[in-house]
Amino acid sequence: MPTKNKMPKCTYVAGCKTEYFGPTDRTGSRVIGTHFNTKRRIIRQWKYELDAQENHSLVAAELLGTDKLVCCSISGGGYAFLKA
Repeated sequence: MPTKNKMPKCTYVAGCKTEYFGPTDRTGSRVIGTHFNTKRRIIRQWKYELDAQENHSLVAAELLGTDKLVCCSISGGGYAFLKA
């Protein structure tokens, strides 16, 4: 009887997506980060002294618990981050 090939176990990779939301009549500009696996979300005010990638990186670092991140932009807006 032939043996079945077993799939190798994958290492858990944590990641998140961040998106910019412009100001409304009630709130200022902000970045919303969503964890890929847990769906946990955080919202942080936009820091105008930083550029766009720095604002998104801060939210991702807080959400993922590390500042060692790999980043890429997403078509349609926002960034995706993975723990490095």
